[in-house]
Amino acid sequence: MTPEEALNALNEYHSGKPIQSEKYMLAFDVAIRALMRQIPKKVTMFDDGVYYCPACDVALCTEFGKGTGLCAEKFCWQCGQTIDWGQ
Repeated sequence: MTPEEALNALNEYHSGKPIQSEKYMLAFDVAIRALMRQIPKKVTMFDDGVYYCPACDVALCTEFGKGTGLCAEKFCWQCGQTIDWGQ
């Protein structure tokens, strides 16, 4: 099962059935957030030429570093989001 499939299954279950225990509801929320971090998201770049994490907006790399190997991190150092550098 891929992270996307697991996330969809948890979201369907979580939204369709009432969860009686607050402990389990919190566990579902933690699992959903963790799975969301495993699904690669494209970086964002603003006019300042800096690439930012799509989840927490921390600066990851500058435009000058792209293509030099400096912008090759697979995960955000701040929040753990899987990064898709795209083309």
